[in-house]
Formats: sequence, structure tokens, C-alpha cells
Amino acid sequence: MNRRPNGATTLYVVATKDGFYVKIGITNNLPRRLQQLQSSSPVLLSVLAAKEFPTRQGATLKEAFTLTYFRQWRVEGEWLQGAPIEKVVDYIHQPLRNSRGEALT
Repeated sequence: MNRRPNGATTLYVVATKDGFYVKIGITNNLPRRLQQLQSSSPVLLSVLAAKEFPTRQGATLKEAFTLTYFRQWRVEGEWLQGAPIEKVVDYIHQPLRNSRGEALT
């Protein structure tokens, strides 16, 4: 069994097959979360990117910053419509920074 450190959380980007809808979220079990999302989706979903954080707090902050940064494409909850996928993927891999520009994670 693949054990993760307590609190380790994954920030993920999932998209519909055509890339029109993108979901940004966090989970402590990405395969299970993808299965949950897929079971309620009429179209195929795939994971485009994932970044692990040592704490849920770090993942939650990056998720919030990402959703705020791409807010013009936000349609419902954590779903974006028509967002530039490459930019979303690049953004989640950038480190969190404090107000002095110092990396937090």
C-alpha cells in the first residue's frame, strides 16, 4: 500500500475530454476523487496535472489562489469554462509566495 504522510494533500486539475471544462480541487486520494467525479459526469474526464503539498492548508491556499486568479472563467464551484488549460497547469506548479515574494511551499 502506498502511504502518504499525514496531512499530505494533492491539488489537481481535471478536464473534460474536449478541454472545455476544467476543475481545480484538492484531495488526499486522487484516484478515488477522479472516480467520484467521473461517476457523475456524462463525458470522460482526465487528470491534467497534480501537485502534492505536505499539508492540507498549503493545498487549500493554492486552490483558492488559483480559483481567484482564473475567476473570469469560473462557472460553478471549482469548475472553469474555456480557461487556458496550459496556463492553469503552469499556475498550480508555481510556488505559493508571501507578500515579500518568498516561497511558502
